[in-house]
Amino acid sequence: MLNADDKFTPASLTRLKDAVRRGRPLVVWVGAGASRWAELPSWHNLAKLMRKSFAQSIPDFPNDLAESSIAAKAYPDLFQLCRDIDTELFNSILLRQFNAPAITPLYTEFFHRLRCITPTRIVTTNVDLCLEQQAGAIDVIERADVERCTSCILANSPFIAKLHGSISSIGSTIFTSSDYQQLTASKSYIAAIKGIFNSASVLFLGYGLQDKYVLKLIADNEGEHEVFGSGPHFLVSEQPGPPQHSVHRIGYQAVRHKDHRAILTVLDFVSQAKAENYFMPSQKQSRAPEESSFFISDFKPSGTHVTGNHLELEGPLGAARMNAIVGLGFVRGELPSNQTVAFHDLAVGLTCFDRVFLPLTSIGVLHERATSVVFWSLVDSGALRFVDVVHDPSFVSQPDAITGDIGVARLQDTRQEGTRSSMSVIRRMLKPVPGNETEGDTKIEGLIAHVISFADSEHLGLAAMVRSALLLPKVSRLLGFSDYVVPTKIPHWLAYPSLRFAHLVQTGLICDQLRIRAARVPFGGASLLSAAFSIKPPEHGVYDYASFVLAGAFGSNLSTYLEGNPSALLRILKFRGSAEGEAFRREISDRLSTVQGGEFSAAIDGGLQKAIQPAVLQAARNKFSTLLATNDPMVSTSALWANSNSDDQSLRLWRARSKELLLAAKKQLGVTATSPCLCGSGDSMRECCLYALGI
Repeated sequence: MLNADDKFTPASLTRLKDAVRRGRPLVVWVGAGASRWAELPSWHNLAKLMRKSFAQSIPDFPNDLAESSIAAKAYPDLFQLCRDIDTELFNSILLRQFNAPAITPLYTEFFHRLRCITPTRIVTTNVDLCLEQQAGAIDVIERADVERCTSCILANSPFIAKLHGSISSIGSTIFTSSDYQQLTASKSYIAAIKGIFNSASVLFLGYGLQDKYVLKLIADNEGEHEVFGSGPHFLVSEQPGPPQHSVHRIGYQAVRHKDHRAILTVLDFVSQAKAENYFMPSQKQSRAPEESSFFISDFKPSGTHVTGNHLELEGPLGAARMNAIVGLGFVRGELPSNQTVAFHDLAVGLTCFDRVFLPLTSIGVLHERATSVVFWSLVDSGALRFVDVVHDPSFVSQPDAITGDIGVARLQDTRQEGTRSSMSVIRRMLKPVPGNETEGDTKIEGLIAHVISFADSEHLGLAAMVRSALLLPKVSRLLGFSDYVVPTKIPHWLAYPSLRFAHLVQTGLICDQLRIRAARVPFGGASLLSAAFSIKPPEHGVYDYASFVLAGAFGSNLSTYLEGNPSALLRILKFRGSAEGEAFRREISDRLSTVQGGEFSAAIDGGLQKAIQPAVLQAARNKFSTLLATNDPMVSTSALWANSNSDDQSLRLWRARSKELLLAAKKQLGVTATSPCLCGSGDSMRECCLYALGI
């Protein structure tokens, strides 16, 4: 996993993402660490084996000198000593060690992810042939022709450059101190390396001691600033730290997997970042900065259910059929409370913000529960807007496959041939009263002026944004991902948690594009969004302040009362028009805890940077109290809202449900907890996905 706790790593990832988005060419420098995944020796192990073989085969071999070189990690000196004594023996040992790699599943996975970064530009100091053999038809640039790297970068052509030669031509390899001296004395070689650094960003993977030695010699020869060019460059390392000479460290942790497979996550990060498209928001959707707005991303009054749909998709032009899951897929027991908060959310929004945005799909249930009179009063007041979210996050997989990927599905009316319209959605939910069709149709058609269509999820790269966020350790841990699971191969038992997380990310995207300054995010949202976007949970929020204004008590939940007494919403409309109501909204607007420059910029659940002034709060409460009938209290003292701190409990329930699904799949397939995990990690289920879903 990436080391999200290291303060330098997120900043380095941001620079890497920015370089990729700007179209900066990327060259992956593969070091000796990657060859360890092919069961080839490290330099330390090779040096020890070389010393042992020479000590056994050569009388009077200076063993003490060899051991001191190894202890000092002066491996080129040790190799120089051995080759000077017996070149034939030296070469034969190298051939035996590097000529028969074992391409493990981990190395195969490494190269698969490497190839996902197109065009594939690889520079390596490894002398083995693993990369060439895996790559197939690709331009292999040998050491003598390394100057061609720059022209390939500029031509956007794929290549593998062998900076230290290949074991297939033993004389071309670089191992000894004299080899390095000859190499770094070559002006053409130095110029070629400088050309790589100047024309591309370099990402070092499996960066071993020999690579440091090469770069130090180059730096000593030419000066580090000139060598590293304009950058930025990146070093993936288990030892995090500050940047040096335009090289930014991306830290990772190898706590559970000592084979350093966490490095592969960075390749996913790059390939997903390359796939993202970013556009500036449309000017017609921008709002005046002084207007405050609140998006309730999930409006579910009592008696409504959140479900998921399983779809079978026909592939284009004879392509394979695909299965898709859309929706949030909650079942009984996955939510910490059955207590609805929908109408309370609406009351909070109307009290604290100039505009309240609801999903377009909520029109029908709001009209039914609030009554027609209250619904149209809310609409006519200008306080309500509806967001037509044209695309839904989806979980897409091959039929019968264990894993799938996050995608984006466009919602379509099966009764229409063309793209469905917002009005068609409204017409499915609202119909005029018989005998009053003319007036009813006019009012329904007028709703379109209060609707904003959001059809940008696909081209703004929602799926890629979700995958990128899933790379972060805290996010994956909260959702129950094992270390092996990657965002492009999500097991089916994690489909709905991933879709719920995607819903939260989409909420942030909607708020950012529509300039909505605050959002109500349900079901574990604050914990997940804090992990994904480094949002600090605020100490103060609008919910308690709105509850005090409306009910005279902090922590109230007015949903049950409001559903039974929807006309109370009309009193809130009157309060909005008062001087005290406007002053209260301005105070809220001035103190919203938004994240400037963040990917999720809206204030989560209306979080505030600091407390509301007591005088403003009390004045708002006094004014609202005068609007209440003395025989009709707004809320009973028993109606307390205990849902605000349920994030952790909610996520535990999600993981429990995912664990049930995994155990059901395990039983169906007839495997045991000690069998290889169904996710394909190779570890036992007990040590992999069952461990990650431990409650």
